[in-house]
Amino acid sequence: MNEKDVVLEARGVEKSYRDDATAVPVLRGVNLAVHRGETVAILGTSGSGKSTLLHALGGLDTVDAGEVTVAGESMTGLSSNARGRLRNAHLGFVYQFHHLLPEFTALDNVAMPLWIRRLPKEEARERARKLLAAVGLSHREDHLPSQLSGGERQRVAIARAVVTDPDCILADEPTGNLDEETASAVFDLFLSLAREKGTAIVIVTHDRSLAARCDRTVTLLSGRIHE
Repeated sequence: MNEKDVVLEARGVEKSYRDDATAVPVLRGVNLAVHRGETVAILGTSGSGKSTLLHALGGLDTVDAGEVTVAGESMTGLSSNARGRLRNAHLGFVYQFHHLLPEFTALDNVAMPLWIRRLPKEEARERARKLLAAVGLSHREDHLPSQLSGGERQRVAIARAVVTDPDCILADEPTGNLDEETASAVFDLFLSLAREKGTAIVIVTHDRSLAARCDRTVTLLSGRIHE
């Protein structure tokens, strides 16, 4: 792998939160480079700052120091609108709780990021249909999230993350809300879809057995990355 393959990078990233008048450091000079098509698991104890790091990498949160670059473009100093455009162009997100829009069908939830990109409605739906078929949910495309099981909802969320062909998907405990068997099946699907498309994945998990199936595992300890 070379420098040109890097799709997401943190250099010297620092982040603190304020507790009354005191600054509580969470990230202390984090360095991490993620390459095209690579799957990286971030392990760490509860409260170690894993989700904070993921939010910083995804431009969902600003950093106090250091720099985050996506597809070679720095997010540092960008307005929230500009960060949003960069996110939508290059990143996909999967969370522990699927965050599907309850009033939209599975099909329209998957098509939504393409509509945000101003893709014609039917073209977006056609791409969404293909991905729902890829995750085994063709028969559920007209169902609302409330009519789907937990595993089905998470598969819809994965299809939604992949539909824009992002350079990198950021996943925060994406199977943490599922039973072991369903979690394993959803994770397999996630990895195979990403590898098929050459998408990088950064996944925050506490599950070492899932992490072991990634290309690389790093641990966040005392606010720093340890390989």
